[in-house]
Amino acid sequence: MSYDLCLYRPEFLRHAIENNLGDWTDADPISEEMSDSIVAHLLRQQYSEQQYPWLIGRCFSHPDSGLQIEAHLYTGSLVFSVSYGPRSSEAVQVATNEARSAAKLFGLGFVDPETGAIVT
Repeated sequence: MSYDLCLYRPEFLRHAIENNLGDWTDADPISEEMSDSIVAHLLRQQYSEQQYPWLIGRCFSHPDSGLQIEAHLYTGSLVFSVSYGPRSSEAVQVATNEARSAAKLFGLGFVDPETGAIVT
């Protein structure tokens, strides 16, 4: 189980919510330029890229491995995931702050499915 904070293009997020889409895996793609900027941002934040051959997209681990936060960059989304662990409460707060900051920086919509918080 993980706690996921998801960022999408705002137009897609509004469309998904207004139309009650059940499957968001085919979200409108994030531009290659923006994807490159997101990767550069994560690396500046000291995230380290992980190589998982089974994973579609790119995965980055938070510099504080004890928080168990990963950022996953897919074609149409950026997802901050927190794994269950002894520092989960702290990790959710850190991941939420980082996700909201990235959403603002890159003009993406933010959704926290656990709390229902949505910013488009």
